[in-house]
This record gives sequence, C-alpha cells and structure tokens, in this order.
Amino acid sequence: MGDERSLRTREEIPAQDKWAVEDLFATDGQWEAEFSALEAAIPILPATYQGKLGASSGTLCACLREAYGLQLRLDRLFVYANEKLHENTANPAYQGLSSRAQRLAVSLGGALSFVEPEILSIPEETLAGFLTGDRSLSLYRRSIGEIRRNRTHILSAPLEQLLSASGELSGSPEDIFSAFTNADLKFPSIKNHEGNLVELTEARYVPFLKDRDRRERKDAFDALFTTYDAYRNTLAATYSANVKKDIFYAKARKFSSTREASLFYGRIPLSVYDNLVQTVRRRLPLMHRYLALRKRVLQLPDLHMYDLYAPLVGDADQT
Repeated sequence: MGDERSLRTREEIPAQDKWAVEDLFATDGQWEAEFSALEAAIPILPATYQGKLGASSGTLCACLREAYGLQLRLDRLFVYANEKLHENTANPAYQGLSSRAQRLAVSLGGALSFVEPEILSIPEETLAGFLTGDRSLSLYRRSIGEIRRNRTHILSAPLEQLLSASGELSGSPEDIFSAFTNADLKFPSIKNHEGNLVELTEARYVPFLKDRDRRERKDAFDALFTTYDAYRNTLAATYSANVKKDIFYAKARKFSSTREASLFYGRIPLSVYDNLVQTVRRRLPLMHRYLALRKRVLQLPDLHMYDLYAPLVGDADQT
C-alpha cells in the first residue's frame, strides 16, 4: 500500500499515467463544433432513406454506411465527454457534456429506429439477392444476419422509436449510482501499518486488503462497508430502479426473462449459464478446502472476507 495520505489532484499525476482524450478532440471547442455538426446531420439520414431500403442493394448499403459513420462520430463525442467527466465526476461542465452526449445518442437511436424493421420487411429472397449480388454490401453481412436473428425481438418502427426515446431515462439508475459513489460518497481515513492516516477510496481498498497487517485489512473493510451501509436505502432504491428497467426492456422485446435478454445478444444459451452455476456449486468443497488451507497458512483463529487477499508467501510484494 502506498503511503500517500491524501488523494492527489489530477494535475499532480504524471502525464504518462493519464489518458489522452486530446487525441479525439484537442479542445472543448472542437468537441462543440463536431457536436453541432452531428446534431445537424442526424435528421438527414431518415429523410433520405426511410421507406427506400428495399429499393436496391445500393440504397441499403449507402444507408448502412452512413448509419455506421454517424455512430462512429457519436462514439468519439461520447468517449471524450465521459472520460473528461471521469477525470472529476463533480465537475459540472463535463457533467453537462456527458448528458448532452447521452441525449445525442438517443436522438441518433431514434433516427435509426426505422432501419431494422425496414430490413426485416424486405423479402428473404430479395435480401439474399442483395447480399450475393453486391460485394460492397458484404461488409454488413454479419450485421444484417444479426438483425434477422433478432427478428422476434425487433418491434415496429414507431415502437422502436419510442423505445429509443426512453434511452436517456433508462440510464438514470447507473448515472445516479455513478455520481453518488464517484463524486458524493466519502470514506474515512484509516491508519496504515506505519501508523499514518490514509484516506480510503474504492481504488485503495483492494491494496489495503492485500496488506500483511490484519488490523489494517479489517479497518479498511469495516470503513468501506460501514459507509455503504449508512446509505443502504438510497443504494437499494437505485438498484431496484435498475432491475425494473431491465424487466421493462425484456418484456418490451418479448424475452421470457431478463436473464434471457442479457444472454441473447452474446449468443449464449441459457443452458451454458445454468451449467456454469451448477458446476460451481458442485465444486464448492474445493473452495472450502482452499479457505481452510488459507486459514492454516496465515495462522488465523478464524477467516474473514478481509483475509481473502492477504499474501500467503513472504516474498509477494506487488504494487
């Protein structure tokens, strides 16, 4: 565990240890210019292509090319705003940029909401002909295949637009949790093994748990979870909102459960998930043997959560 007693500001961190968002935009002014340009470009795509994707392979290819181009531009705006925000989550200027990037993402999602339903409305033989007859469209073969695989869960264009419009609202639980834990929540200072008071943070928590001093490990564990416990109702309400969000989207997209919805887009069968859980449960005795060994090697009267990361050998000293 390092002996830094208080948190360093970002200005005190060496440049080589910081991300270089200036590779995306050199200044906030450049970000603003691109934001305005993309905001103006988004409505052009549906005005140009909606209702025409089945007309020819060239039209479909051009639409997909422009859609992915807009998404890439949005990604650059989104990453810049969010990485700047996470340099200091209490900074209202970048809270604003991040929020605007989210709204722009919702706007783009709404503008593109016609694409998947319209591709699904193209007759199978016509779409197959597009894919075999137009080499430029082959770049999007997998994307089109995924759309067709998702047929059961893709709604009509108006409903897709409605779901897209709910995107910013659905991100609220995560936004609230992030702002609370990264900006507002403060942990107490604890004494390290040298007797110095060190400010506890989530980033410093695991290094504390890897310390050889059991008192230090316990103090870090107690400080972290006592602080969280003081806000358990707020955290529970935030988590509950996130669960309700997942249930809403699973039902809206006609999945049998939120678990199925979570696994579907990764092409993971429910049986794989179930097999993983069942296998871990069958092998729990091996985990119990390991914990008993850890207790014996560390020469502890009992084993607690804060003992699970303590080094078992004397020469383990990693930073």
